[in-house]
Amino acid sequence: MDYKLKKKRTQSNSIKSYESLWKTLIEYIKARNQSIQNLSTFLFLFNEKTKKNNMNKFPSRIFIFGNKFLTPYNLIFLKKIQSICKIHFFYVTPYKQEKKILKNFEKEQEKYHTNLTKKNILHFFENTRKLKTSIKEKSNINTNDLSTFGQYALEYTILTNLIQKKEVNLFKIKKPACLLQKIQEKIIKNDFNLQNYKNIENTKKNKNIIFKNDKSISIHECSTLKREIEILHDNLLSILNSNYDIFFHDILIISKDISSYIPFIKSVFNPINNKHHIPFCILSNNHQKKYTILKTIIKILSLPDTFLNNEKIFSLLENPFILKKFQIPEEKIENLRKILQKSQIQFEENANFNTHKSCKNIKICDFSNEASKIFLGKSMNDINYVTWNKMVPYNKLSSKDYENFSKFVTFISFLKKWKKKLSTQKSLQSWKTIFGKLLNELFVQDEIENQEINYIKKILDTIINPGIQENYEKKIPINLLKNELEKNLLKKINIYNHAFGKVTFCNGFILRNIPFKVIHILGMNENFVFQKILTGNFNLIKKYPRICDPNRKHKYKYFFLETLLSAKKILSISYYKNSENNYETHEPSIIISQLLSYISKNFYILEKSEKKNTRELFSHLYHVHTNKPYDTKNFSKNFNFQSFNETWLKISQLKKINTNNFNKTLPKIQSDIINVSDLISFWKHPVKYFFNKRLGIRLNPITTINLHEENYSITKIDHYWISIDILNFLLKQKNIKKLFLYYRYKGIIPLGNLGKIYWENCLSQIIPLYNTIKSIKEKLTHKKIFIQTKKCELFGSLKNISPKGLLRWTPTVIKNKDIIALWIEHLIYCSIHTTGNNSTILGLNKDNLSFTKLESKKANYLLNKYVHGYFQGMNKPILLTNSGINWLKCIHKKRQTSISESKKKIIETWEGNNWNSGEKNDLYLKKVITTLSKENISKICETAKKWILPIIQYTQKNN
Repeated sequence: MDYKLKKKRTQSNSIKSYESLWKTLIEYIKARNQSIQNLSTFLFLFNEKTKKNNMNKFPSRIFIFGNKFLTPYNLIFLKKIQSICKIHFFYVTPYKQEKKILKNFEKEQEKYHTNLTKKNILHFFENTRKLKTSIKEKSNINTNDLSTFGQYALEYTILTNLIQKKEVNLFKIKKPACLLQKIQEKIIKNDFNLQNYKNIENTKKNKNIIFKNDKSISIHECSTLKREIEILHDNLLSILNSNYDIFFHDILIISKDISSYIPFIKSVFNPINNKHHIPFCILSNNHQKKYTILKTIIKILSLPDTFLNNEKIFSLLENPFILKKFQIPEEKIENLRKILQKSQIQFEENANFNTHKSCKNIKICDFSNEASKIFLGKSMNDINYVTWNKMVPYNKLSSKDYENFSKFVTFISFLKKWKKKLSTQKSLQSWKTIFGKLLNELFVQDEIENQEINYIKKILDTIINPGIQENYEKKIPINLLKNELEKNLLKKINIYNHAFGKVTFCNGFILRNIPFKVIHILGMNENFVFQKILTGNFNLIKKYPRICDPNRKHKYKYFFLETLLSAKKILSISYYKNSENNYETHEPSIIISQLLSYISKNFYILEKSEKKNTRELFSHLYHVHTNKPYDTKNFSKNFNFQSFNETWLKISQLKKINTNNFNKTLPKIQSDIINVSDLISFWKHPVKYFFNKRLGIRLNPITTINLHEENYSITKIDHYWISIDILNFLLKQKNIKKLFLYYRYKGIIPLGNLGKIYWENCLSQIIPLYNTIKSIKEKLTHKKIFIQTKKCELFGSLKNISPKGLLRWTPTVIKNKDIIALWIEHLIYCSIHTTGNNSTILGLNKDNLSFTKLESKKANYLLNKYVHGYFQGMNKPILLTNSGINWLKCIHKKRQTSISESKKKIIETWEGNNWNSGEKNDLYLKKVITTLSKENISKICETAKKWILPIIQYTQKNN
């Protein structure tokens, strides 16, 4: 509320929109029959409970460990229960400053009224902020990036002293023996300031010694994630060989996102054919195994609260036991995903969607209705633009796909049946019977499953039987039993994650306060600390900061300091420069640069001169590793981090490698006959055609399958085919309303007015093109062709030949590939027609382009040139790109453009913009042109001049 009052003072006009937003959210929650709970409600209910003195089962003591992020609401609750039980706080604090903080707190608290109750909580924040500022100044607390201990200690001291004076147990660390322990001592003493080094003389008198053999802290720069794991493996082997008191369970590996490293960890640490095997265990926030009966049971019991969609269904199908029960082959799961995506099938009817007036009689999201399309399509032969009972049949499945889909439908029916059964409240005895039936219907009974199922039944008996014995007859929801079952099952699952005798890989900082002899932090890149933060005026927390506000940036830096303190002997940090899937580069975290800066200004290497100290210190701590694991440097005796991989060692020992073996010329191909369509396809995209036809390689972009409940957007491909169908229906004078209903029932065009507006917009663009075609179009003919060139014979056909020449049209803006396709056809047309005319292509927005007629001899000469280019391009890719074509067009405009402006056109086409994807994202061009260097730009321009200049010379464009 205090945020709201502040907002009203500054922006009274915009507060109404926020009020309406909150009102809408509350109405939405109430409409779903969900309770609106917050901390104030909790405190009120707790206060009512304490008035009734019904606190018999309350614990006598509460222990809080390592909680640095308390809020005033937490403290109000703790203050209320301190008369009933004892509260003990345990946390790490900078002990050197603790006494100062306590003394200053007692003095300054009298000036500021900071009594904390629910009634004065708004007034509390303002006074506490002033108190914090005053104590901070008098106690000289450091609050820079790597000194967050001081800041949290100050806030923690203020908040906990508001309850009752606390007892502070101070501890001392041993005399530091290495760089790591010296830094730990400075952190605990809060002597870790990075802000005042400009005034400190950079002499050895003010610095501490680092011995040359001190390897307690190291930072590693790696090229990729996989290389990072390879270097980690070699580093661990080196540590284990040189330190006999360090065992596998003494090593902890931390990553903020361990899931991205798991494939590489399993590959590098794989014990198969690996003499230097290191046993490991991966712990994540989710302690459950990926494929277990236990996890599946929990998901099934959660069905009443789950809206069935693609994501939920296929997560259940990841369990091999379910696949076995419903006889669905695991390798066919991806096919089922594609079927659902293409046929627009959803699993549940959206009630809000169907309440709309325009959707009353159309259940487009109902699974039974959508599945009927597939079964209907199997029984129909011709389904082109056919609708039946407001459905569009789908018949693009093989007989095996139909069989698997039928099994999949059985599985969906099973889920719907049990969702209905589990949605109602029942007595304990009824639930016990239902659980038995569920387990029998869900799993095939065998030895492996029986062990897990019997264990689940035992847990259910321990939960349900006491209530039955006490004659508890009230009906209860499934959620209560599910929560109790989940708690008991997690106890067993956590046993599986016991990591004794193994190196532990940990997701996040869940083990940060547990001491390990060796700690390694993976992936400490720029996103390690900085997160995407809500911006704009709506983020009032950022605009009006106050004590105990959540701060992710400080939180992760605090976690890093705790992790640093937990390392007993060695702390190593690594980060990667390049991504595995793209060419993006990544920078290290700011913590690394700050740590290096701090060490360089406070430490020096013994027996090194002062001038060379910084450079030598940097090389001592910071290690840039090679990109290739078989680099000879990795096996050098003088290298600190030698590789133990015997396979890479053998490769590195190969001295005489014939580099020509890696750069062979493909054997030339010759063909006596070429189809015209193949020749056109080649010149539309020479590089793609080379990969597809010559190398047999097809590169498909990684597309994420739509897992949302409904589709509300029309893709570019769908829009393209809709435009083509509209134009064809108009030209053939078919019923255009029939086409509209076809796409509407198919689920591509939205229902209601939105779909009508989209359709009318399409018609407004296509009809002018149709009228232009109709006015030009005369009697069109088709002609089969056979032309003998110097290299081979061309065969095929030319369509839409009018007395005035070739006529082509496209329901889009005319693109470069359309122009090239027409140009090849125009050469063929002119070579066989001595009295040939212009060839024309029509596009949207009254765009049209024509080629002037050529003499037969000239057309034959150019046609032979492009046929010869076809054979060249099949042996070596021809870099004919849109970047080069657009550059050439820019130069040959009537108004002469400068060379610099035309080269900007290359960069613009290559990089793309907000509306068009650049050529740099073309999967095939990526393989040939990795970077747009000056050399590649020169090749692109020369190629465009060679093949596109004749096209521009004979082009006649009229808008």
